[in-house]
Amino acid sequence: MGLRVGLLGVGPVGENIVRVLRERKFPVDGELVVMATSERKETLAGETYDVRKIDESIFKKLDLVFFAGKEGAKGASVQWGDIAVKSGCIVIDNGSDFRMHPNYPLVVPEINMDVVTKDTRYICNPNCSTIQMVVALAPLHRAARIYRITVSTYQAVSGHGGAAMAELKKETSQALNGENVEHDRSIFARPIAFNCIPHIDRFLDNGYTREEMKMINETRKIFNEPNLLINPTTVRVPVLNGHCESINAEFMLPMDREKAIQILSDKSQSPGVC
Repeated sequence: MGLRVGLLGVGPVGENIVRVLRERKFPVDGELVVMATSERKETLAGETYDVRKIDESIFKKLDLVFFAGKEGAKGASVQWGDIAVKSGCIVIDNGSDFRMHPNYPLVVPEINMDVVTKDTRYICNPNCSTIQMVVALAPLHRAARIYRITVSTYQAVSGHGGAAMAELKKETSQALNGENVEHDRSIFARPIAFNCIPHIDRFLDNGYTREEMKMINETRKIFNEPNLLINPTTVRVPVLNGHCESINAEFMLPMDREKAIQILSDKSQSPGVC
């Protein structure tokens, strides 16, 4: 018997959720229920769905719902998260609104699935760059306890959504054709075609961007290390998909190259790495 599953949000994140559910043969009972702010047809991962206008009554017919919509006061999580839970759903939220909420677990299954209990109804997943960093570092942290992390990320435009992907394609075409590059400042602070921009999300008073502070705060919560020293620099790069990171870690206990390679090459110690 499968689960009655819903998806709220039909952008690049929603499309990839559909793709992963299909790849993993997730036990969906009937058809995946796709929701958005209006009724329409959408093609996600090569399959066309009849998108339903979001309504409280839909949640009452679901067991599990993935949130992949916009963030903030008008976003999916803030408007519909509590309603979904009270309707009986388990929520898995891709957005950032509740990641640091003390009552909501922030989960990377390979690392801290133990924080989820049979009573957990709302689960947050971290920022994309946080996930790939902690999956690689958690096995080493367990072995020798990390003291300090210095990380630089090189993040594809897909992390900013479909509009950013379209902007990169447009600007690249204009640049290659010798045209003036028309830069939409509502998407990126600078032209992205053939450029790297060390500015993801807005800058804060402490000199870091919100994206960089996500990596700091989320990693501390996942590792349960509130004083862990983390120095991130996040850079947007002109590729459509695929993030990359360069990480330097300092440890409290002895750790050398051979030991790190041995740990990260062992699937039982480092699930998700190999």
